[in-house]
Amino acid sequence: MKHNVFYWLVVNCLILTSCSQNKKVHGDWEQNKVYKWNDYYKSNECFSVDFESELMLDVFPDVKFKWTRLSVTAEENGIEKGLISGMPVLNVYFTDLTNDGFPEICSTVNFGSGIIDSHIEVYDLKNDKKYTLWERMEYDYNLIMENDELLVEKRPYICNEDYSAETGKLIMEDDMLKFKQ
Repeated sequence: MKHNVFYWLVVNCLILTSCSQNKKVHGDWEQNKVYKWNDYYKSNECFSVDFESELMLDVFPDVKFKWTRLSVTAEENGIEKGLISGMPVLNVYFTDLTNDGFPEICSTVNFGSGIIDSHIEVYDLKNDKKYTLWERMEYDYNLIMENDELLVEKRPYICNEDYSAETGKLIMEDDMLKFKQ
């Protein structure tokens, strides 16, 4: 009997652990809907060197998204394509910024060794296009989610997180990613 209980606990833990890293998201993507895959930007939680998470979206039925510390990729028909890269990729959100009914992948990434900044990368998988909100060594940009809304924190470069940040919206205007206060 002891072995059966132990076996049952181990099997259930394995099932629960694997489910937490592989998700399937259903739904339509009207503008302003936001899905948070995860956010390590303001978290005390640190993801491991071998961190990897996978996600499927109904709107892209043949695509498997994979997030590691250094990248977000999309695999379709056995072919993997790099979408976003960072040192590390701190968070991943999905929202429809282009108002075409398909979500874009939005991330805060750090970049550099020595001179490190934070900026935002957005990938429009439907149209195979990448956008960046980046003013290296002038401002740091970070995605945050408040009240189910995707927002951007903008602060002068090299200011710590205690420094008062401007908060605004992430918008697509004139085919460019912009911060709008």
